Amino acid sequence: SNKMAAKRITELSNAFTERIDEADPKGMLQLLRQCNSQLFSGFQTYDGVMDGSILQKISTLANIMEKLLKGNQSGHAKNIIVFSGCGTSGRMGWLAAMSFNRFLVKLGMDPCFHYLISGGDQSLVISNELPEDDPFQGQEDLKSKTVHADSVLFIGITCGLSAPYVAGQIYYSMKQDNFTTVLIGFNPLEMARDAPISNWNKTCKQVFTELAEIGTVSPRKAIILNPIIGPEPITGSSRMKGGSMTKILMDSIFLLAIGSVFETDLLGLQSAECGIEIRSQTMQGNISTDIDRTMKNLTDILVMYQNVATITYSNTNITQIADLLTLAGESLSYPDGHLYILGSQSFGVVALIDCSEMVDTYGAELDEVRAFIKDGWKACNTNTGDLYGLGKLFHVSFEDFDKEISSYLRPQDVVIVVSQEHTLHQSLADRICSSPAKCALLNMQSYNDTHLHVDTFEQWMYVKTIEIPHFSVCGVPLFGDFALKIILNAITTGANIMKGRVYGNSMINLTVANSKLYDRAVDIVSQITGRTSKTAEACLKVAILREDSVKHWNIPLEELIQKSTLTPMVIPVAISLCGRSDCIQDWYTALKNGETTALKILTEVTQCLDQSARERRKPLKSLLKFISF
Repeated sequence: SNKMAAKRITELSNAFTERIDEADPKGMLQLLRQCNSQLFSGFQTYDGVMDGSILQKISTLANIMEKLLKGNQSGHAKNIIVFSGCGTSGRMGWLAAMSFNRFLVKLGMDPCFHYLISGGDQSLVISNELPEDDPFQGQEDLKSKTVHADSVLFIGITCGLSAPYVAGQIYYSMKQDNFTTVLIGFNPLEMARDAPISNWNKTCKQVFTELAEIGTVSPRKAIILNPIIGPEPITGSSRMKGGSMTKILMDSIFLLAIGSVFETDLLGLQSAECGIEIRSQTMQGNISTDIDRTMKNLTDILVMYQNVATITYSNTNITQIADLLTLAGESLSYPDGHLYILGSQSFGVVALIDCSEMVDTYGAELDEVRAFIKDGWKACNTNTGDLYGLGKLFHVSFEDFDKEISSYLRPQDVVIVVSQEHTLHQSLADRICSSPAKCALLNMQSYNDTHLHVDTFEQWMYVKTIEIPHFSVCGVPLFGDFALKIILNAITTGANIMKGRVYGNSMINLTVANSKLYDRAVDIVSQITGRTSKTAEACLKVAILREDSVKHWNIPLEELIQKSTLTPMVIPVAISLCGRSDCIQDWYTALKNGETTALKILTEVTQCLDQSARERRKPLKSLLKFISF
């Protein structure tokens, strides 16, 4: 049965969400809840995160991490752990490194977690997808990060097993004697991307297969951690389930490792602040000598994440999130509406991560959805420090928001403030609440939190409280961050669906910014129109080049991608041309000369679609808002 999906699982369409574009906000959240349940229940007959093979690898990794941390603690070694990835995967590595280092500092240890992201720190805010295709840059970044370390645990993350940047690093890492090499992704190894990589004689699949071979000989030297989590709710949008499972895996490995370093069961003291003396009493004996105990503890950790995921999207929480989703969707449906999300510490970072994904995933304007963090870059522990100088989009502090945005808020704008106690300065809260924008306060709290001072909330137009069963460990809100991630994912995804940027469950306005996204675009066009990949690609080229002359069709992929990032509405145009491929050139000329309309072409396209798509003719018209020749 595992052979039935020839297409990579991470690029399949999820059956749960095939008509998510027709759902109301609460319905969207219910569908997302069903998709998210696959994070834990798994997919078909593949091994998921709750299956023995994966649990065993997580335990082994926790044990390796524990040894590195103990080496540092004894003062005899300088060991480091490096997370690396592209786009969301790199950003989740940044969040993990930051959170785990905070944890270590609280426990009196030196920080030793690091992150790398393709394109460097500016990719934390603005997606820059092209460096993802460069394995050599990946290797350079990794070399310079690890040059002074004794032992290195390298964790490369690529959800689709498809990023050349990470493949280059894995190749380098597995040749070093002092490295343990880990690959995290969510496809079976045989589905790793096998496309040629420019200027390199290897493919992702070849490198990852070699890693697997090393792992069969020395299981502590090379590990592929690839629980299968099923397709994304929006096809190929690995910021969602891929990013969530990445966080669950990294957090679980870390919690097990740090629990063993201090010989204590951390879960017994979620709410207790870190006082080591409290903690050593909660545990008799040493976890690390007892793999069964570790496994049991590991299952406990995973079940806590499962509970947080389920409860965040259920009961009263779901109606609270649906209200915020509606606000955001109504705002983005105005041509000049904006969504601003403010948070402090890691909540601000989770918001920055979510907003950075809008431009590439949904073709959003650069300033349409933005996040701000209380102390700006000072709170972010980035590799290169303060990024303020890179331009307006890097002005991310509350102060920047106050100076540059608060006085210009309009009725079509929405501001969501994610509240931990006293997130906002009173004067800024006053300015936001007295502005014409719609302002909402989103309180994140755990069941046993009773210290909310409701009197400070009276001025807010909307106050939404989300209660989750687990929140923080030793004062670091690992579970709170996870809940906020899936809440913001839902709000921004739903808002873009309401704006008409999703057809079925395909992102029909993604930016074709690298070779992986080029392949995805061909897939989307072919899937929606029922045409062959070859026809779909021809239409995509026409849409990118805005040229109907066939002589331009064999230009190199790099050049196509460069042109594509500058051309608006590539996929909608390609879809409208794909209906009757025999007439592409005539249609294109007719469109350009104003002799026909996109509506007319779409109506003809609809005639050629299969029955199920024909019944959905109305949503197909939503493509029209995009196509302006």
